[in-house]
Amino acid sequence: VLCLGGADGERHYADSFLLTYESGKLSTQKIPPLPLPLANPCGAVLGNTVYVAGGIESPMDTTTERVFLKLNFSEKSPAWQRLPAWPGPGRMLAVAGAQDGKFFLFSGTDLTRDLTTGTVARRYLRDAYAFDPRTNAWSRLADLPHPTVAAPSPAFSGKTQLFIFGGDDGANADKNAVLREVHPGFRTELLAYAVKTNAWTTAGNVFTEKKPDAAQHPSASVWAPVTTPLVVWNGAVVLPNGEVRPGVRTNRVLVAKPAAK
Repeated sequence: VLCLGGADGERHYADSFLLTYESGKLSTQKIPPLPLPLANPCGAVLGNTVYVAGGIESPMDTTTERVFLKLNFSEKSPAWQRLPAWPGPGRMLAVAGAQDGKFFLFSGTDLTRDLTTGTVARRYLRDAYAFDPRTNAWSRLADLPHPTVAAPSPAFSGKTQLFIFGGDDGANADKNAVLREVHPGFRTELLAYAVKTNAWTTAGNVFTEKKPDAAQHPSASVWAPVTTPLVVWNGAVVLPNGEVRPGVRTNRVLVAKPAAK
């Protein structure tokens, strides 16, 4: 497990390390820290290189980062390098992806500040980009059908498609304080991006099972989670815990296996 940056509620970190579990023992290996503290970035591994995009540097920041970094583990002395940023706005809580020799960046949210009131609001994004390490350049992709902020990341890589599981589209962002326990949760659609044709389709839905007492006892129901990693393990997609409505996390682990075609 590669751990990069993060936050603890009081500060953001640049610390980076590798966790390895083998023969019943857990070991920690330090790797070079990020060039700056980052929370809520996204990242993906392409070959022997890990790429990290976006995030926010400090809990007090009112803007997101347009920072794109890479660390090549095949080098004798790996060190973080800054790469050209994507041509769109800064963002955090985006979804990363890796396929066809490229790094992909989907959706996310920017932050905007009202100069009159001083309040900070999210701007939900639908844009998407691909970075090709062979040319060191970005290309703009087709916009997503809707924002997928904080969806499990990185996207699952199929044979010819990248899949995004749910996410927050921002439809209830201004109502969270009012909805509270009756918040309906986040989107369940499984979006599929076809790399060759640059097109989006809906490939199904994240499994959910909301019981009659879901408002009072959310942990008893099954929701589409956000702010959680997507892990591929033993050929299955694993979504370990996550947030099921604003400020409410789940202890459930969702597992899905791709259907053979």
